[in-house]
Amino acid sequence: MTSRVAGAAQPHVGDEGEPAGTFGDPEPSNARHGVVVGILGAALVGACGVVVAGGSPAALLLTAVVTTTLVLRSWLSTTLALAAVLSGAFALLAVSMRLWPVLGASLTTMLTVPAVVAAIGLVVLWRRRATALAVSGSQLALGAGLAAVSVLQVVTVPLARWLSDSPKLAWMMRNDNTWNLVSSRFLVEDGGLDPSSHRNPAPLANEVVALFAAPGRSGVGRGDLLAHDLYRASEALLLMVGATSLLAGLLVASAFPASRVWSRAVLGLVAAVIPWTWSLAGLVFVYGFWNSLPAAILVLAAWVAWTSSERRPVVSSGVLAIVGTGLLAAWAPLVLLPAGLGLAVVVWRRRAHLDLRGVALVAWVTPLAVLLAYLGLVTRSDITAASDALAAEGLFPAYGENLPPVYWFVPLGVLLVLSVWSPVRLDLVGTVVVGLAGAIGILYLMHQRAGSAGGPWGYYPQKFGWTLSFLAPMVLLMSARGAFAVPGLRRTQRGSLVVGTALLAGVLLMQIPPADPRPVSSVDYPIAHRTPDYRLSSALPAVSIALPDRSSALDPAVRELLKLEDPARKVIVSRWFDDPGDNAFVNFWLLQLPVDKDDELPRPYAYGLDSFDPVGLCDLVRDWGGGVEIYTHSDTLESEMAKTCKGQDFTVRLR
Repeated sequence: MTSRVAGAAQPHVGDEGEPAGTFGDPEPSNARHGVVVGILGAALVGACGVVVAGGSPAALLLTAVVTTTLVLRSWLSTTLALAAVLSGAFALLAVSMRLWPVLGASLTTMLTVPAVVAAIGLVVLWRRRATALAVSGSQLALGAGLAAVSVLQVVTVPLARWLSDSPKLAWMMRNDNTWNLVSSRFLVEDGGLDPSSHRNPAPLANEVVALFAAPGRSGVGRGDLLAHDLYRASEALLLMVGATSLLAGLLVASAFPASRVWSRAVLGLVAAVIPWTWSLAGLVFVYGFWNSLPAAILVLAAWVAWTSSERRPVVSSGVLAIVGTGLLAAWAPLVLLPAGLGLAVVVWRRRAHLDLRGVALVAWVTPLAVLLAYLGLVTRSDITAASDALAAEGLFPAYGENLPPVYWFVPLGVLLVLSVWSPVRLDLVGTVVVGLAGAIGILYLMHQRAGSAGGPWGYYPQKFGWTLSFLAPMVLLMSARGAFAVPGLRRTQRGSLVVGTALLAGVLLMQIPPADPRPVSSVDYPIAHRTPDYRLSSALPAVSIALPDRSSALDPAVRELLKLEDPARKVIVSRWFDDPGDNAFVNFWLLQLPVDKDDELPRPYAYGLDSFDPVGLCDLVRDWGGGVEIYTHSDTLESEMAKTCKGQDFTVRLR
């Protein structure tokens, strides 16, 4: 669809760099088409077999995403197709999770949806193979390179696990990771999201993990459930980072003309690496910000839709509505971004929308209706039920209130300078809209904290600003294409401008510098490495996970936790390890896994119990209702407890 707005012919996602529906002119033969469709068909059958046998749904979901993206390439650019598929998958999951408890079916049956979608996609793909599978050699190489970035990172974890004979799970088991896993378990046990049983106002990441954990879980022994859930959660987290990486790489690479092979390849790879650094994956893994992963994917998808709105205004506004539904489930305040961009698209490209009739109008209205229905029926009740939650405190990295303006003004300033030589009006308007949405969201969240002891700037305003700031380095990397429009520049000068924008993006990332991922302990590691920590193991989480210490330092404690945890018993440890930090880590999990509500006992003890102190242990035994088993290596603990906890029901198990 052609824009009717005068002067709206600037390069953007899908223009010169990647024509809609094709990567290039050469068309593969029918035989090659058949091979591709055959491979995808075999992958679908095999993936379904794995799920039926109780295995991971990762292969099934990947096959469904690849197939539907290829189908949409018949009409859209690859980047917009992938953005539409990922945002559509998240929106569908969010809605399905709300409906599934009514059906009374297990979550595993929900995987029939991607299986059916993939099967239908294969039929359509075969019929549209001439355009859907058209790809040039250079574009295939670029796509393979971007995908390889994530494949290498994802494979590192199971490979390190196999080579070290270590659980390699500690990297995703600190801070909010624990309650996120518990919340995901609620979804599996309830057969979806049932607010009457367990309310969750930001469930999307938990829903993804629950979908991964469901297959085969009913056949797992109770003593192995925790290990099962942790391994499946680790798969889900890594694949969500991988999806973020691929979408970011495609977004930046497709902003450049196909003739700029090296620029689009280098900057695309830089963009693909960013989600795998400390700036996203590292903070998510350490702090447990699970909902930031689907949020990052959806924020990128919103920008893809915006930058595609010149040639595809109706599709772009529809995708933004789908993104909005996903963000309502990821974290509702972020819906301001697609709402602002969507409104701008509709107003700016109003003729294209006013011309909609019949089936096209119904297709465009449907995602908007779903968004409004989710907002009115789900989000509104969630906000009412948890009206004080947005004022809560939480652990967050050093993200000062001065940083949101920095992340906005830097790309805005670069675009203003480039606008002298290059038509970047679309990017400029989009950046202004993002800034306004960010300002409204931050001010609203700061208002929720009015009167709090920590002041208006705190956990949720920080998290909102940090999530939106993920767009800033991507906008900067895309703006490098403006260097090619500056007249009179030599190749080296243009190269310097390209490198300069990449370095500037790095400077923005360094506003939250890499820090030591190894947990501080009172015995083995009492002082953390200074921040900024420029060691490779601090900059790249995959490297840290592969090493025996760093993010994996608590893996020996994880191994003990997996042995001791039993859903049918009340278990804690005291003096089980020489290091109090290891005892605290194991108890942090043992005291949260049994609870059914976030404020239920014994969860409060997870955050402050001194398991070396018999008095604190006695208080825990009393408040937990007795029947507590205390595992220890101390010969004196039982006598100390007997003197302190007279008349209380506990058992000390000396090993």
